Amino acid sequence: MLKSNGALSTEEREEEMRQMEVYRSHSKFMKNKVMIGQVKQELSRKDTELLALQTKLETLTNQFSDSKQHIEVLKESLTAKEPRGLPSCRTRILFWWCSSWDQCSEHPAEEALNASGSVSQAP
Repeated sequence: MLKSNGALSTEEREEEMRQMEVYRSHSKFMKNKVMIGQVKQELSRKDTELLALQTKLETLTNQFSDSKQHIEVLKESLTAKEPRGLPSCRTRILFWWCSSWDQCSEHPAEEALNASGSVSQAP
């Protein structure tokens, strides 16, 4: 109730303070609820992105393995076709290229070539 001088009574002030506190609390709750929803959406998006990257990594790993196996088959084929003695220029170039490629991929073929003794070190 208003007093004669226009000021609020103590009870009215306390009631307004409680209502403002309830409003602040509800407002804070709603902001947190919205933030939680946004975080859940972001997490879902990141999970989808992670799954896509895992699939891509698996595909690239399989392609790398297939390429490595194909190179080994090519090496064996060329070794079998060349006459005994010095390797052909084509074979030396292929072995040099494979060595360079494997070193870039952190899979050196140089040890295998040196162990076989059939190819001298490329320039």
